[in-house]
Amino acid sequence: MLRVNPLTWTWRARALGIILLLAGVLRFYRISEYMRFLGDEGRDARVVYRLITQADLVFVGPMTSVTTKAGHMYLGPIYYYLMAPFMAVWRGSPVGAAVMVASLSLLTTYLIYQVARQWWSQSAGLVAALLYAVNPLVVQYSRSSWNPNVMPLFALLSIWSIVNYWQKQKFVIKRFDWHAWLVLAGLSWGIALQSHYLALLLLPVMGTVYLLSLWQRKKINWQQEWLWLAGAVLVWLSLQLPLLLFDWKHDWRNWRALADFFTDRQTTVNLNLINTSDRIGRMISLIGRQLWPGTSGVKLLLLAISLVVSVKQLWGKPRFRQAEAGVLAVWLWLLFGIVGLAMYKQTVFDHYYGFLYPAPVLLLAFTVDKLWHWSSFWPQTSCYPRAKAAVGWLIVLLAVFGWLSQPYFRQPPEKQWQKTQAVADLIIKQSQGQPFNLALLAEHNYDEGYRFALEYRHAPLVEIDPTRPETITEQLFVVCEDTDCQPIANPQSEIALFGWARVDQQWQLPWGVQVFLLKHTTPTGKRAD
Repeated sequence: MLRVNPLTWTWRARALGIILLLAGVLRFYRISEYMRFLGDEGRDARVVYRLITQADLVFVGPMTSVTTKAGHMYLGPIYYYLMAPFMAVWRGSPVGAAVMVASLSLLTTYLIYQVARQWWSQSAGLVAALLYAVNPLVVQYSRSSWNPNVMPLFALLSIWSIVNYWQKQKFVIKRFDWHAWLVLAGLSWGIALQSHYLALLLLPVMGTVYLLSLWQRKKINWQQEWLWLAGAVLVWLSLQLPLLLFDWKHDWRNWRALADFFTDRQTTVNLNLINTSDRIGRMISLIGRQLWPGTSGVKLLLLAISLVVSVKQLWGKPRFRQAEAGVLAVWLWLLFGIVGLAMYKQTVFDHYYGFLYPAPVLLLAFTVDKLWHWSSFWPQTSCYPRAKAAVGWLIVLLAVFGWLSQPYFRQPPEKQWQKTQAVADLIIKQSQGQPFNLALLAEHNYDEGYRFALEYRHAPLVEIDPTRPETITEQLFVVCEDTDCQPIANPQSEIALFGWARVDQQWQLPWGVQVFLLKHTTPTGKRAD
């Protein structure tokens, strides 16, 4: 049995262990209470629950929020297959899916360390990992199961792989050639694309790096090059195959919706860079506000210093080695990401730029590391190495404590999953084992979360099918999350299809949710029975 003496660990190994422990605590602490569980999460949980209990294979993934003339756009199903083993271990509970996202976020923290360590230094790796571990936005989206929340890991893998291909780094498995990084880049980008279509903005970054790798190479074996490139494309296509089969069966409606998104540019994208110049500034401010520490002035100062340090690193280098390739890839990542988001005409939410989460962290870590190690920035005294390290770590720790002091870390958990279960338990008890229909009245939610909680408990819930009158039961439970709720004669589809009804009972729950039990009545107001 191999034994490791803890006394032989370097201080960097201990520091990495502490950072990963901190990241794990921030992500897993009371995760079942902090996790988001609304309509989108309930929809995904229902799909995966049927996958693991009924072997109901999935060929299409979550529906996006974008609607075109051709209809809705759908992602691929790979996120559901990532959820499945974790939900199976947690016996179908959506907490397992949240644990999966938190685990991948913890893995991203470690991978950021490895990337920065390989490109620049161990110190840069520790700074990058620490900043990513405590970032409030990253932590917030690491505690819930949602398809965009896994994008940072696979975006980082995509960029790291293509840079390793450029620099001819040894592959993780020694039997494979360094060209295998190209296949891993295709695999990673394929998964990132199925978590959110904004991963398309990674393609020009990877394409530029790939062309730079060809330009810098003295001799190219084109037969080998085309073979590995074909392998990368084949791996990517294999990931998209279920969605392609779904599209083929449904008259290519997803492809037509995606084509409409780029061709009908009145409400979707603006490809004119001049007209989007004002939005570029807003995108820089938006991303900086969330992903870099400090006030607006501090952020601008950090960005300016990073630009100067990066130019100094790249200037006058006839051939880009690993350090230069890494910083150039990060700047391309930020440039294409910011410009691409600026071209999008609709609202840009925080989770939209999940593919960019690692980039500002890596750039800041590179900048701090170079300021530590470049002697020309420091007075030449006998104690200057310790002094510059102390100043550098002081800056990083101030950023960390600034982030940890954010209101998000002081907010109590919303306990959305527990509240959803409480509503389901109330409905099951009051239904007395008889079939029932369900409706939800809410401005910012839809009923999939409640439907999953009821399905998870094997309740006799019946979904109303307008073409099948027998699906209308004798009782309808209406969950109301709005302050002013009028379930009678409400135009909501399930209530309207249920027909003439009266309120038989009503319950008020402590957090403001009301539950109504509706039963049939005649147009004259008499009981149906």
